Amino acid sequence: WAHFLGYGLIDPLDEPGDDNQSIIPAVQDELAKAFVESKFDLKLLIRAITRSKAYQLSSRKTHESQSEPRAFARMPLKGLSAEQIFDSLCVATGFKNTDPDNQRRFGNFGLRGEFMTRFATNERKTEQQSSILQALTLMNGSFVNDQTTVERSRTFAAVADAPFLSLDGKIETLYLATLSRKPTKEEAEKYNSYVARGGVNNDKDKALADVFWALLNSSEFILNH
Repeated sequence: WAHFLGYGLIDPLDEPGDDNQSIIPAVQDELAKAFVESKFDLKLLIRAITRSKAYQLSSRKTHESQSEPRAFARMPLKGLSAEQIFDSLCVATGFKNTDPDNQRRFGNFGLRGEFMTRFATNERKTEQQSSILQALTLMNGSFVNDQTTVERSRTFAAVADAPFLSLDGKIETLYLATLSRKPTKEEAEKYNSYVARGGVNNDKDKALADVFWALLNSSEFILNH
């Protein structure tokens, strides 16, 4: 429950007791009963939690009654793990990790391992904040900078050089590649105007790369919401 919803029915998980009772005892008892009857089938437990109404709620706050996170009236914002951030960057940019199989599998070496070391954290996912080192890694690190250039990024090169895409289409494609959604009208107008005038360097390709970089560095990209 804590893994999928950010907070456990007992929270902190490792401090059960009279002063830390289950917030919803009936749900915990029902899940425990089903888990035992299924002979401890973890897949059944995962299906039950992810099919619950609590799990499928939006993170958008629509009423003051949703302020208490342990009421599970809305999905809390959760920071992505180091592995999730790295893999998301690879998918968004089209990067192919060439580290040996054993390094990719265990994540202790190579580019992936270096990235995971910088983003390792013991904080609760719902309270996770980027450190200065992590922020600099995303903003000025060679990986993100390389993957927002025509020369090194497969995704960006394909978008920037696509003759069949208008400027609106290119910006929309970058949004879909990074945030899995289309830009709002206001976002589209802002970025279209920025790229059309060539950004700060009077270069439309570099201006479009700036848009890609900004999306990869956005809080929306590194949060599960």
